[in-house]
Amino acid sequence: MGTRSSLLTQRRQPRKLKDNCPICKNSLYLNNKVSKRVGILNEFDEVEEWMCPFCDSRFNLNNKPTMLYGKMNVEGEA
Repeated sequence: MGTRSSLLTQRRQPRKLKDNCPICKNSLYLNNKVSKRVGILNEFDEVEEWMCPFCDSRFNLNNKPTMLYGKMNVEGEA
């Protein structure tokens, strides 16, 4: 008789979490506790928005874009 493996005894593979920037698609996942997102604080030191460290686009806390830059952004120097 062959061996069978029960669904209850099989080990599950850990899921790779995806946390990509909606604009540049770079991964913002660092580990289970920390993200690569940059928090933007208001005058009361509360997180108001977040920014992608790769493309500098800004988003509100509902992940809706408030300022878009994208991959090909060219900024001048003052």
